[in-house]
Amino acid sequence: MPITGEYPEGGVRIEVERLRDNQDDAPPWTYEGHAVAPGTRWALRAVVSETGAVSVTLGEGAPDGTAERVRLLLRAAWKHAVGEGLAAPPRRIQRWRDDR
Repeated sequence: MPITGEYPEGGVRIEVERLRDNQDDAPPWTYEGHAVAPGTRWALRAVVSETGAVSVTLGEGAPDGTAERVRLLLRAAWKHAVGEGLAAPPRRIQRWRDDR
């Protein structure tokens, strides 16, 4: 399903980009972006450690569970990168999750 609008019709879309914190792409990796729901968006910042621990900070008013969705998404991206033998997780991530 293509993304055709600024806001999803339901669920939450997570849009983050990894900052270039250092020259060698070493951990921790910092992501900034937004969690986007129907009609609104919240700024977010997340830090992924070398061991895969993820801490998430969301803008005020974000629904319960949104930080956990972001954490799980970034944890999965980290696990995939480690499993593939990559030096760092993806630079940009954009995923939609339904209301469940």
